[in-house]
Amino acid sequence: MKIGVKLLAYGCMLACVCSSDGLEKKISFKKKIIACKSTHSTRKVQPVKYSDDYITVWIHGVSLFRSNGYNLGLWPAHTFIEDKSMFGIGKDLVDSDPIRFPADKVIMYSWAGKFNYDECEKAAAQLYEALVKTIKEFIDHNKARPKIRIITFSYGGNIVFNLPKFKDPCNALMIDELIVLAWPAQQRLMPMVHDPMFKKVFNIYSPLDFVQIFDPQCFFERQGKAPLFTSRRLKKAANILQAKIHINGRGCGHFGLNNRPFVSMFPLVLDTLNDWFSYSQEHNLGLKKTRYMLSIYTDKRKAHKHKI
Repeated sequence: MKIGVKLLAYGCMLACVCSSDGLEKKISFKKKIIACKSTHSTRKVQPVKYSDDYITVWIHGVSLFRSNGYNLGLWPAHTFIEDKSMFGIGKDLVDSDPIRFPADKVIMYSWAGKFNYDECEKAAAQLYEALVKTIKEFIDHNKARPKIRIITFSYGGNIVFNLPKFKDPCNALMIDELIVLAWPAQQRLMPMVHDPMFKKVFNIYSPLDFVQIFDPQCFFERQGKAPLFTSRRLKKAANILQAKIHINGRGCGHFGLNNRPFVSMFPLVLDTLNDWFSYSQEHNLGLKKTRYMLSIYTDKRKAHKHKI
């Protein structure tokens, strides 16, 4: 009897998940369609506008089949030539917009990639130290403080949202722009999302990404009770903008936000999100409009394998 009740409950949860897309369409505040003729952006890049001394850090997700042991730490993207997945992401990012993502300022954070909370905390502590060192070297060389942009995919979000735990008053760290792709939002890290360390947060998710919400956090939560599965969305805050992505009229799977077609369109996506964020700030919308839907149309969607 108990087994039957559990199966019924899980079935109802799955039905709710599958129907959530229709619900979200009704409550999304804004829609925008971007037309892109190919996987490579044809947008005219405005010089200087996006250079602004940003350092961009990409943090990968879980390595499913074995722990990642290649070049652990913070490294320029071009040093990952032997690791085609990491090198490919960095190269695609630079190719998509060399002005916004100059080759010498795109760096990858390589961590063990284990499906383990303690490992994520350890990787966050090491990332904090590495970022502080990188910023200091930049200041020594350029006599100016760089802005920090971090892009995370999937479990990589666990790394960045553990950073506030390691705040050092002597070496304060500020993340100017954080883009979170397909993060399985976990209850234990939700309070960290609203830490002042993060000036601007873009949470990007797809309604067809079931991997994102099927992380059974209740089995790993060490303190208190947690929902059975993870969430797609974060709690509202004035510095957070959340966007549901549709590509060619539909959502995409988990790895659809981590492949070459999406990365090549990333500048277009980022332009739109920044426009929405600026509008929200200028008109003092606060918590009223923090969720949006972005539809992208392109004539090519050839898959390209990268790290999870």
